[in-house]
Amino acid sequence: MAEGLNLRAVLSDKCNYRCVFCSHDFNRSVNLDVPVRFLCRCIQAFASLGGRKVTYTGGEPLIFPGLMQVLTLAKSLGLTNSITTNGALLHLQGAEFFRLVDALNVSVPSFDEHEYTELTGGPSLECVKESAVMASSLGLKVKINCVYSLGREVMIDEMIDYFAPHGIIIKLMNDMLADVDYYSEFLNYTERFRGDPRVEVEGELNPGYSFCEGCSLTRKFSCPSCRSIWVYPNGKITLCPFDDAGSYSFSGGTEIYGRINELMYKGVTNYDRQKSSIRAVY
Repeated sequence: MAEGLNLRAVLSDKCNYRCVFCSHDFNRSVNLDVPVRFLCRCIQAFASLGGRKVTYTGGEPLIFPGLMQVLTLAKSLGLTNSITTNGALLHLQGAEFFRLVDALNVSVPSFDEHEYTELTGGPSLECVKESAVMASSLGLKVKINCVYSLGREVMIDEMIDYFAPHGIIIKLMNDMLADVDYYSEFLNYTERFRGDPRVEVEGELNPGYSFCEGCSLTRKFSCPSCRSIWVYPNGKITLCPFDDAGSYSFSGGTEIYGRINELMYKGVTNYDRQKSSIRAVY
């Protein structure tokens, strides 16, 4: 039942970057880490229900103090560990980290050193590039997350030329809060990469179709129709990262199991509805 459905754990609100495009409020007085015990219960429930992959995001996952503990647990349960990171701290990780992690998605908003620093407030882009190549050489499946926008086609070509010789794929992503016109533009641009092994085009795209019953957001945005169960630092477990409707917080193991079981069924049902609509588009 859980085939293709991920558990997506937002490990922390904290981040070592200050990206200008990020929706996170870095001025908040309190930034949370997800309770390790709570997350471990979620991972155990997910695995027992047939789940296969856990994706860790944030904030920045590599500054989460319980990261090695949850990676070890997930690996022991036969799950795939995938991390979405800005990559700035990869070079500081030890051998055990790279043994436990199967895949990395490294977010690179610009391939120009000056612009990269302006956008992220982070350190050297060169360090991130070298770390991604190093991780790939160690056998990890590495992708570079790149959000498409008009006028950045040359930059995308530069990324492809740099990373492809190292077996690293460029994942072209759409702006999840863009409108339907942007979605059409994105599809037109990415058509040139059809069949290109160097590039992966984000597959979970939705030009304003409603896959979730009663969804109040789909008609406003190009909904990503995410096939993930999201776990947040405040204890929320939900299918939709944009809508609080129908989301609940839990602490007990039995309640966690029941909630994830419910969302697995709903997520697969929504995806079946998505596939039918996407076939109609193409």
